Amino acid sequence: LIVATIAVAPIALVLLPYYLQFRSLTVADDQTFWGLFGDDVGGTLGGIYGLLAFFGVLYSLHFQHKQATANQLLSLMSSTAATIDRLLHSRPSHPLALHHAYARQQEGRQFTVDWILGAAADRELHGRDAIADAVRDDVRAQEVDSIRYELNLINAELLHFTHCLIEFRKAGGSAAVESVYRTRFHGPVLKLATVGVLNEVSFKHFDVAELRRHQDQVRLEQQGATGGHR
Repeated sequence: LIVATIAVAPIALVLLPYYLQFRSLTVADDQTFWGLFGDDVGGTLGGIYGLLAFFGVLYSLHFQHKQATANQLLSLMSSTAATIDRLLHSRPSHPLALHHAYARQQEGRQFTVDWILGAAADRELHGRDAIADAVRDDVRAQEVDSIRYELNLINAELLHFTHCLIEFRKAGGSAAVESVYRTRFHGPVLKLATVGVLNEVSFKHFDVAELRRHQDQVRLEQQGATGGHR
């Protein structure tokens, strides 16, 4: 509708002065009149449409540049997200003997960075974790330190990922794609924020306070559903 209006408006702008001047829309028989009228309309409309075409080319170049930027950022987000996932699901470079001892009690359990981070965050929030209660507090306090190197790497990658998300939105990237990538890291972001490692940029961009409220609401609903089922 906007394009059609822009295309038709110049014609109206050219014919309107003619009508206001001569107060007539009758068709003349004089070929000389038509020649002069055609020169006037053609010359005026030609300049207007030429200018509109120039602006159209500029807009097209601007749109192509934004699209190319969005595609580059999307590629960066994809590779950064893969790096974060790889770090989260890797084994810690400095594992505690505790984790190996407990792993022998739990067949098939993989003590990854994400598992240790989740255990530490859960203990911070609820005063409990997935590690046996018999473990001494001073040993459990070393969990985050055992994955400190990986957490620093993840935090740096997450900071880069957040900047890509911000620029992706500015470049006019798909809101649906942005939502998918944001949702993908809600869990790790909450865990990192809980143990006090998350950078400020990611903390603000992911709105950790709102994520926590939503998480608490979901937990209460699940507890209510469990209680009702019982």
